[in-house]
Amino acid sequence: HGELDIHEAWSAPRRAETLLRGLGFADSDAERPVSAFSGGWRIRLNLAQALMRPSDLLLLDEPTN
Repeated sequence: HGELDIHEAWSAPRRAETLLRGLGFADSDAERPVSAFSGGWRIRLNLAQALMRPSDLLLLDEPTN
């Protein structure tokens, strides 16, 4: 359990919800399979996945595009 505490795993569902909302997803999107999203929305899902992981550095190519 110590490893889970270090990574604050207990807060993962809440952090994921906040991230997805911030990236423009609707609450109902959480129930949709990844295959139901277009390519652009899948890229947002990949970004959310990257942001969920603790890191010291995140490189983005054209982050405002």
